[in-house]
Amino acid sequence: VRRAALNAVGLYDADMKYGCEELDLAFRLIESGWTILYNPRVKVQHRVATSSYSREWKAFYALRNHLWVGRRYLPLPYRVMYLVSWILYMGSELVIRYRRPDMVWAAIKEGICAPQPRRILSRRAVKYLKMHYGRLWW
Repeated sequence: VRRAALNAVGLYDADMKYGCEELDLAFRLIESGWTILYNPRVKVQHRVATSSYSREWKAFYALRNHLWVGRRYLPLPYRVMYLVSWILYMGSELVIRYRRPDMVWAAIKEGICAPQPRRILSRRAVKYLKMHYGRLWW
């Protein structure tokens, strides 16, 4: 990522803690007019690092953060489908795999009720995402 791009849109959102930071950053870059290129031959190697979050907490943050991203950026028709999809997907994982329905409700509460800056994507940005198979529904 170019330094000028990060200077223009900012760094990762520290409040997200785990997951969706790259999606949040990508939406901000696209909205600001930057182009994102994908090359399937490029491989990124992460250094081995242990996470202090358990698997169920990772699922919690994945659900909460997707709700935040959907609320921040997506126009209404996309937002509704996106939010419902992630509640069903990660909610079922928390309930079925981890037996934690309490975490589903906590993630939904934080994801829906916590104040979020609204930066709804422009029509130009939505068109760019559609042309490049970007994530609008899931």
